[in-house]
Amino acid sequence: MNEQTNEKVADNNNMLTRISNSIYWLFLSLWFGSVVMSGVTAAIAFPTLRDRGVLVPSFGTVNSSEHFKIAAGSVMYNVFFVTDIIQLVSVIIVTAVTGAQLSSKKVTLPKIPNLIRLGALVVVLLTVSYQILVLSPRMNGNLTQYWKLAENGQDGSAYQQAFEDDHPVASRVLTIDAFALLVLVISSGYMMIPSNNDGKRNGNHPSNQLRKQPNNNSSPLEEPAILHQQHP
Repeated sequence: MNEQTNEKVADNNNMLTRISNSIYWLFLSLWFGSVVMSGVTAAIAFPTLRDRGVLVPSFGTVNSSEHFKIAAGSVMYNVFFVTDIIQLVSVIIVTAVTGAQLSSKKVTLPKIPNLIRLGALVVVLLTVSYQILVLSPRMNGNLTQYWKLAENGQDGSAYQQAFEDDHPVASRVLTIDAFALLVLVISSGYMMIPSNNDGKRNGNHPSNQLRKQPNNNSSPLEEPAILHQQHP
């Protein structure tokens, strides 16, 4: 009875581990993909709209050579907004699952890959915090103020310049964010590959279970004595 109870508890723990790992990888993949695609979208949108000679009628007082920046910037404003939301949700969930793994006594994590993963996670936490709490609000405020003044035919060059000054910083933050996430993905994936030592340490490893199984062909009954009798 105790053996059945232990097996049931082990099955429940395995199911919870699989569920938490699935959630971890879902949001980590979504996070990495959103960051990379936001950078790719920006790299495509600006030169494409520039080459198309896009004009925005409501910004008639602005030099026509700047209209592609306004059009592409309007698109990227929404793209980066969605990316920030995805990053905020993902960083909370990924960090929570990582904390649960570290606090669990039933999960054995490879030391070096786990340290690399934690280091990458710390870097990402810093970049995301700076981007969401400081950089994005400041840049969005300057950009929207510039658009508002430009549409009304007023001079918004000061806000435009302030936005442009922050742009190189935003590019570097996005690059660091993407690289750290890449390291986080690779190190997390590496830890999913079990080693031979992991199997030896884990009594529930399938190879150990096979060794513990009794031989079904052996019989606990003694052989009949007639088989050992000497025939004349």
